[in-house]
Parts: sequence; C-alpha cells; structure tokens
Amino acid sequence: MVTLTGPRQSGKTTLVRSVFGDYAYVSLDQPDHRRFALEDPRGFLGQFKSPVILDEAQRAPELFSYIQTIVDDRPARPGRFILAGSQNFLLLESIAQSLAGRCAVLHLLPLSLAELCGRRPLLLDTLGRRLPKSAVPPARGVLETLHAGFYPRIHDRGLAARDWLAGYYRTYVERDVRQVLNLGDLETFGRFTRLCAGRCGQLVNLVGLA
Repeated sequence: MVTLTGPRQSGKTTLVRSVFGDYAYVSLDQPDHRRFALEDPRGFLGQFKSPVILDEAQRAPELFSYIQTIVDDRPARPGRFILAGSQNFLLLESIAQSLAGRCAVLHLLPLSLAELCGRRPLLLDTLGRRLPKSAVPPARGVLETLHAGFYPRIHDRGLAARDWLAGYYRTYVERDVRQVLNLGDLETFGRFTRLCAGRCGQLVNLVGLA
C-alpha cells in the first residue's frame, strides 16, 4: 500500500489521480461514501474489483483493520490501495495501529520555487557550490513570492493570495485543528498562531511565546 499525506491543498488528489489514472477513486469527504464505509466496511471495500484510491481516508479509520486483512490475504497484489489524507496526525495514527509494515508513507509539500518557475530542481550535492547555467530568476521578487506562498491553487488560478490564505486558515482552524485537538477557544489559538508566524525563521523561544 501507499499512503500520501501533506497539508490540505498541496495537490495530493491531483497527483494520485494523475499517476494512478486507471484506479477507482472515492473521497470519504462525501457524506454518502463515508456513511457506507462506516456502516458496512466489508461491503464498501468489496465493491472495488480493481485497485482504488481512498481520499481523506482518515475520515473512516474503521476501514483500516479491514484493509489490513485484505492486504495480508493477497500479498501478491501490491499497490491495491492508495490512501491520501490531509490530517497527518489522524491518518498516521490509524496506520501505526493497523497497517504498520504494510504501507509506504510519502509526504507531499506545496510547490517548490523550481516547480513554480518551471525548471528542474537543483541537485542536493550542488547546493551552495554552483548555479545551473539555465537558471532564470523568478518573475516575482522575493517578498512578493514569500507573501503569495507556494500553494498550487493560488498560482494555477491566479487568485489573490491574501484572500485565499485567509480562507485556508479558517478551514484549518475550524475543521482540522478543532477535530484533532478538540479546540474550544479559537481566539486564543489564533493569537498563538500569529505569535508563531511573527517568529518564523527564528530560534524557538518558548518563554517569549508564553
């Protein structure tokens, strides 16, 4: 099995559907699919006669024990399940409990500067030693690039970074963080997040944050 994790909107769904175009695809964010998976895990998994991509798999952690049985019963069919999910803590916890040793875990981050500029990435052993002959500076300046960030949707659709990131943050706090931490006081957490953002790139000073 393969599990792909990473931040929300980093391009996980686009990547797995592009690479595994012949696989069936189900998103457990959809209420009807999630209800079927939770109420009848055997029936849900039994409907797939070919390999399948299970997106937002952490939304139905009960499936993982049934997937474990299927994988163990048919070890000669590697890659039958591709799991993807944004909530790394919940997804990796479920994998550790049921699928340890059966699953390769990959992490997808947002775009790199090389990807954003449409050029090949620098080789790790050449960093700090030489620049490629074909290196072209990005069209945006450093501050503009840092402000816009590297999430694919901002650049793919030409969206205003400030507006998109504000919506992204609200979704992250109100959905993902609250589900993982059972968060009650959103205002205090928001203040904590702003304090962390203001110290980005610095040594962590816990006394200062406190």
